[in-house]
Amino acid sequence: MDIDFREQLRTKTDAELRDIYINREDYQQSFWQQAEQEVRHRNLDTSAWEITRQEILEQEHTTLSQADDQSPWYILVVFVIPFFTGKYGAVGAGIVGAIWGARFAFSKRTGRDGTRYYKYSTRAQQAGVFVFVASLVSLFWGLLMLVT
Repeated sequence: MDIDFREQLRTKTDAELRDIYINREDYQQSFWQQAEQEVRHRNLDTSAWEITRQEILEQEHTTLSQADDQSPWYILVVFVIPFFTGKYGAVGAGIVGAIWGARFAFSKRTGRDGTRYYKYSTRAQQAGVFVFVASLVSLFWGLLMLVT
């Protein structure tokens, strides 16, 4: 069941409707649809609004498509240090490394239009995959050492 926002939308100024139109992803679909009906009812020209909206989306695409560049050495150091503490270190390295490796290898962020972008550069993703796989090996090796 959709909520009726028509009365609330009638009190909005043209500028407020413009902001709703441009940032439609920030609103519930039923609200956005009723806002669009109010815009049509007022015979407002949305061509300039659409241009502004596209410019915002393009700017966002440019910003989000530039992945963060983390040094692979930083990622590897976080993984290697716990190995110097024996079998518990292997388990610790496995857990910490798997979390960090997965973060760098698989993290994505979502744009307003639903497009998904990798958060980290290809180089950092490759190091993250290596750390993730090596961490799982370390975790199983450390657990095996603890059991035996």
